[in-house]
Amino acid sequence: MTSDIVIFTEFTSTTVFQRLLGAYRIATELRKNGYTVQVVDYFTEWNLDELKLIVDKFVGPNTLFVGFSSTLYAIRDEALSDSSRPNHYRRELRYTEDFPFKPEVSHAFISHIKEVNPNTKIVLGGQRSQYKNSKLVDCFIHGYADHTTVEYAHFLAGKPYDASVLKMVPINDKQIEVDWIKDPEWNFQTSQVLWQPNDLIYENEVLPIEISRGCIFRCDFCSFPMNGKTKLDYIKDPGPLREEFIRNYEQWGITNYIFADDTYNDSIYKVEKLYNEVFSKLPFKIQFSAYLRHDLIYQNRDMAPLLKESGLKTCVFGLESMNHDSAKAIGKGLHPEKGKELLHWLRDDEWGKDITMSSGFIVGLPHETEETFREWMKWVEDPNCPLDGYTVEPLGFNINEKKIWPSKFEADPESYGYTIVNKGVANNSFFKWSLWTNKHMSLPKAWALADEYIMRGYRSGRIRPAGFFQFMWMNGTGLTADDLAGMSVKNVSATFLKDKKAEWFDQYKTRLFNL
Repeated sequence: MTSDIVIFTEFTSTTVFQRLLGAYRIATELRKNGYTVQVVDYFTEWNLDELKLIVDKFVGPNTLFVGFSSTLYAIRDEALSDSSRPNHYRRELRYTEDFPFKPEVSHAFISHIKEVNPNTKIVLGGQRSQYKNSKLVDCFIHGYADHTTVEYAHFLAGKPYDASVLKMVPINDKQIEVDWIKDPEWNFQTSQVLWQPNDLIYENEVLPIEISRGCIFRCDFCSFPMNGKTKLDYIKDPGPLREEFIRNYEQWGITNYIFADDTYNDSIYKVEKLYNEVFSKLPFKIQFSAYLRHDLIYQNRDMAPLLKESGLKTCVFGLESMNHDSAKAIGKGLHPEKGKELLHWLRDDEWGKDITMSSGFIVGLPHETEETFREWMKWVEDPNCPLDGYTVEPLGFNINEKKIWPSKFEADPESYGYTIVNKGVANNSFFKWSLWTNKHMSLPKAWALADEYIMRGYRSGRIRPAGFFQFMWMNGTGLTADDLAGMSVKNVSATFLKDKKAEWFDQYKTRLFNL
């Protein structure tokens, strides 16, 4: 059962079972153009012998390329042994030129692909492809690749291709880069992800789905693209979106989703339109998690009941800081006291316990001192805080990376008061944040503070498993979203989750080899 294209993906270690949307988004477009595609999930869980068996099963004389999603994977044992970071941030994934395993395993894995078919290209795409430069890779695809990958497949197959979409730049005599160019002929608004039987979807699985693409906001620390969009651009048309929900339900009973939108509630018009034309017309009720902006709900509180009626179950607000000066400096200017008032209103009056709320915070932003950070974290740690959970991360950026969409911080850190002590490793042999200082803090201090408050949150039970990224824990665990809402992380047995994750992976492995 060899395929024209094979795509390997990863998953996060904190979840039981999670699919990455990008690989299936690309697989859909390739399949629509007549190519057979096999997506292999969780490939960093396989040992070398198993990986070779996968290659033998799916790579053959007609295989055009083997692709790797580089969004998440890395060499975990190196990260864990790195004593230069606090405990929490030893979990940060390091990126080496010999992806995604130790060099000897990576070389053996890729060499076996070339032995099976010397003409098969090794392609790296995804979030990390913008700075990886592995000698094992033939082609790096940067940015969104929905249509670009199709044109690249046409090129490899000797078919006519659109050179205006496929912009290929030689790196050396063996490697090329493919830059993302918006294609006016490809319509995101009517696009769907068409899951196939060989994707091995589980009954009642939590699936990712894109409602819209890009972000209309320009937070200074963020490098996510706007795509030139306005409020009403890059939103899926209601008809195709409704069909996608219905198809997934009829085939696999899917009612649980993770909305991959950068900001789901970026306009009241969008929320109203989707509720009226999609969610209220489905013959079943869905529930979903989403990224939201709380300031937009503050501006239009009619949005809150619409979100609940649409099926919102858990959400993450990017509060970033409860220091007003810091928030204003990055483009999030809602006064913290107004934000607190809104969150209490949502919890006490509007949503109750039906919807769990988490937030991400950043330490090291402009105007932030250790004292101001600790002061506003008192509110976060208070048992009466309406948030069900939170994350704390240091401000991180790398001014030495090649990025298609650099953040304003990366473009001009000095204007924000940051002095770059170490720009990062010039040869990109591994991922490393630029080491910065400002008059109030340094990156090592920000790391230490983030680690301290994460550990405090685990010990106190303030960090709960019902946040956005844990929504999929209900897969294979017997725990529902309602169960998770009433639990703290410390109440969830690590052994229990490890065993469930292993159980799911073993099932997936068996089903994959039985295709």
